[in-house]
Amino acid sequence: MAENREVILANFQACTGLDDVGEAIFHLEEAQWDLVVAVNRVMPQDSQEVLPDAVPLANHIPPSFISEPMDESLPLVHPNHAYGPQYDPVYAPPSPPLPLLPLEPETVVMPPSRNLDLNMPDLMPSTSRGSNAMMYTFKVRYGNSEETYEMPEYSTIAQLKNLIYQRTNITPACQLLTGWDIHVSDHVLLKNLGLPREITLLLASLAVENDTSGVMEDAPPDPKLKNYILNVTHEKKNHKKTYRLSFPGSHTVLQVKNDVYTCTDIPARHQMWIGWPIGTTDRSMLHETGVNSEHSLTVTSSTELTGHNSASSSKASRYTVDQTNHDDSDASSEEFEDASASLEGDIDHEIFIDDMPSNKLRSLVPSDASDEMAGAINFGEEFTNRYGSGYPSFYPGSLEDAIKDSCLKPAKDRKLLAMYIHNDKSVLANVFCTQLLGAESVRGCLSDSFVVWGWDTTHPSNKIMFLNSVNRSLGNVAGQTIGLVPEDKYPILVILMRNRNNTEIFRIVHGNIGVSELLTCLLEAIEVFAHQQSLDLKDEEERFARESIKVEQDRAYQASLAMDRAKEESKKQQEMLEERERERSQREREEQENLRETQRVQLESGLPPEPEEGSKDIIKIRYKLPEGGIIERRFLAKEKLKYLLDFLTVKGYPTENYKVITYPRRDVTSLDQQLSLAELKLCPQETMMVEER
Repeated sequence: MAENREVILANFQACTGLDDVGEAIFHLEEAQWDLVVAVNRVMPQDSQEVLPDAVPLANHIPPSFISEPMDESLPLVHPNHAYGPQYDPVYAPPSPPLPLLPLEPETVVMPPSRNLDLNMPDLMPSTSRGSNAMMYTFKVRYGNSEETYEMPEYSTIAQLKNLIYQRTNITPACQLLTGWDIHVSDHVLLKNLGLPREITLLLASLAVENDTSGVMEDAPPDPKLKNYILNVTHEKKNHKKTYRLSFPGSHTVLQVKNDVYTCTDIPARHQMWIGWPIGTTDRSMLHETGVNSEHSLTVTSSTELTGHNSASSSKASRYTVDQTNHDDSDASSEEFEDASASLEGDIDHEIFIDDMPSNKLRSLVPSDASDEMAGAINFGEEFTNRYGSGYPSFYPGSLEDAIKDSCLKPAKDRKLLAMYIHNDKSVLANVFCTQLLGAESVRGCLSDSFVVWGWDTTHPSNKIMFLNSVNRSLGNVAGQTIGLVPEDKYPILVILMRNRNNTEIFRIVHGNIGVSELLTCLLEAIEVFAHQQSLDLKDEEERFARESIKVEQDRAYQASLAMDRAKEESKKQQEMLEERERERSQREREEQENLRETQRVQLESGLPPEPEEGSKDIIKIRYKLPEGGIIERRFLAKEKLKYLLDFLTVKGYPTENYKVITYPRRDVTSLDQQLSLAELKLCPQETMMVEER
């Protein structure tokens, strides 16, 4: 609000000539900061008329308009001429005297007429300029044919189009000429374009291109495509400079301010303007403001208001007086001549025709971009530097990554992808950025439902890099489709969406559309995307249900398999333990057997020999074995009990496991083995029972 009041205060002081800031604020406060009401309070209504603009015509002035020789440096229009633009004197802010641009020889200025058609076929090059005029040769190619046209330097583009019309029957409104290095308008003189003496142009018929959309060849021209010449005078403290700028009718006032910023280094928020019709806003298009085809404006910087000297104030006051007394034709003419004379010395080097300095505009993607990611990041930064922050955020990564983060996500998180492809060579670039992408409805739509990725194809190397990336990510068909878009259709907005299992181009929006058409395309894409997303969500839910069942089945199978494996492993472990136990037992048995065998051999070798049958003092022992068998052995009566038991051990019945019982019952294994058999009073024949312990 504070910034708006600063602008209103500066406009009020410029309109009224009041240098006292306190007095100016007093009047604005009384008018509740309404600029028009405050101006009406301070200035009388009859001092607020604006000089009407005039339209220059070359060589084609009807004789009835010229009654006597005229000074070519002065306009022939009277401030109250009936043909002038009808501004309401109550609402029109006063304008300072506009600097007069030098007119070409034999060129006069006439008031604009409602019945005057600047594209009439009879506006042909005049021969009255003399034979020393430089001639331009235009080779115009249309289809497979080529026509050559010779035009003098004082001819206009409109006259060239009329000549082309005579040979091709393509009306000037339907002619599209390409091959210029700069943007040109129909009423610019050839000598002011800086063209070579010979130039080749390509001709296309807009009527043929628009047949599919039902546009008739004789349809009225779109006012948005009309070109406007704005003579913008930049006033400084001790210096002023005039720029002659060309803009299409679709350009907004804000875009004009931004473009003027590149010429004057005055940011749009600090620009103070004089000459716009009442009711003009930053969003107004040129064709809606009511300005003429050629219009003069004055711009100053609000930061320099405090430095305005008294000469500026007196100049504004003098202009107010001149406007108030405009009925006095002699006084007005004299003041006008003085103003013209004072500017005559500086006007030649202060006028720049059509060309605007381009060195202030840095490429959104530099020609030496190392890779796609670096170029995309640079695009977002430079776009913000050039147009401001009130735009959708651009994805800081490669096109492949942008597709992954938008179209290849799960259906519930998926978004549309909008590829904004910029080209500074197109006259529609600034219009599309400031008016379409900057529109609040478009910005909100893109921010909510899209991932926006940007690239600049102004440099051929960047265009090749971009098309290669499209071929890799989307396929050759998509790359060819985008590559065939002509340069004059740029900038373009390529809308991508996921359709089932494919990422496809939904629509390519060209730069020559309005906000409503763009918003309609975006909403249509969102609607189609929402429908497809619901189908994809349903498919994903069904797929998730199937996968869940499969996962449960796999989990149950894996659990069962794990149990079987555990059982098998347990069985193997058990068998292994049993095998180890068997092996251990086997080893123990073998060891015991070996030990017993060793003992047996030792005991057997230690046994005394068995006495012969019939020998004296022998005892015959019969052993009844546990299995029922009987073994016999003869011993001498003097031999010890130990030998009797050792013999039994040799036969496999050790005393550790077996006991020997006599009758009456007596366990001889418990007796002293060093006693002799005679001491134990064993009969000459004894039967012993061998029992397991």
